[in-house]
Amino acid sequence: MRRPPAPVLPAAPLLAAVARATGAPRRGWKTRLRRRAGEAGVGAYRRAARDRWVSLPAVERLCDAFGWHPRELYGDAYDRAALAGCPPDFDPWKGVA
Repeated sequence: MRRPPAPVLPAAPLLAAVARATGAPRRGWKTRLRRRAGEAGVGAYRRAARDRWVSLPAVERLCDAFGWHPRELYGDAYDRAALAGCPPDFDPWKGVA
């Protein structure tokens, strides 16, 4: 069975946050990005810059690398993407507290 594609979010908030954190476009920012996010993170950044959209897993990985929560960058849009495909009556907080 084929899995549905991962939800996507606009890349602009993520690209702007990474640029602020790495000092882009100053010299050496790509090296700083590579140190923080690794080669996979650099690849995700390049795809996001090229496509102007970024998959939810890529957002989460890059945010983890920088110590952010995706909700800081995307607000309610992150929640909608993260919960896409869940039944309408799904309660993500059920049983947490």
